[in-house]
Amino acid sequence: MGNAFDQANHNSNFALVQAVNLLSLAAVVAQAWDTLVSFSNEVEYLWRGRFRFIKALYFGSRYGMLAVQVMNQYLNFRLRVDPSICRGALVFKPIVAQFGLMLVEIILLIRVYALYNQSFKAKYLLLAIFIISTAMETIGNAMVVHDLAKARGCETPGVDNKALALSGVGAGLCQSVIFIATLLNLCLGRRRRTPLTSLMLREGVVSFILLLVLLAVLMAFEVVRELYVKDGDAKGIGEVVFSWYLALISIAGSRLILNMRQVAAQHLSLLRQEPERDPTSNEESIYLTSLFD
Repeated sequence: MGNAFDQANHNSNFALVQAVNLLSLAAVVAQAWDTLVSFSNEVEYLWRGRFRFIKALYFGSRYGMLAVQVMNQYLNFRLRVDPSICRGALVFKPIVAQFGLMLVEIILLIRVYALYNQSFKAKYLLLAIFIISTAMETIGNAMVVHDLAKARGCETPGVDNKALALSGVGAGLCQSVIFIATLLNLCLGRRRRTPLTSLMLREGVVSFILLLVLLAVLMAFEVVRELYVKDGDAKGIGEVVFSWYLALISIAGSRLILNMRQVAAQHLSLLRQEPERDPTSNEESIYLTSLFD
């Protein structure tokens, strides 16, 4: 009877491991596939011209996060055969999670800055919001890393809920400002909207919802793990959640830049073909495209 129970338990654990591997691999495939299908547009719209900060953000979101994903999958595999690296793997994840989130936040803030015609007031207001939110996220994340660094073996120690709350409030502050500023522009600039500004407004709202969901899932998982789930049972779920977090953050950040660059290039081409058009009617688009010249 005992042998049958042990065999059933072994089979269920094996099935769980296989499911985790498959779902984590699916995240890698999705991220790699998006890189491949976007490569021709990337070459056409981003490889030309000077290497500016916005391009650095793109390559960080696309290839930097892809490298992070590969490293994450490697660590997940190594953990099963070499538990001695558990502490390093635990510390690695919150650090790269904040790195990915920060990339997307910077991209979204730059887009809002462009939507407001790169005004002096918008620049310093958004910069102040970024500094405050990043400081809160960094302090909260440092507290999380400090707790995880105390791990013994592969058992994940409990994380201070205050640290999670501080990080969440910081991220929420930044995203809320981006969302409200985008909605204001959506309402106030309806009459003078161009295809480029319309794209940015739509993607801004979608990005806000996506990031909100991702952050909510990550924090909810951590709370549920501490309260209800045994650490061993949570590891597989955590690997899948984190793999998809990295993939979606990478796809969102790189797509935000690539789509805007593509529409900006098309709009500039249209302006050159119709020089008689009143330039003041395209003032917003001129500010937006100037970020990529």
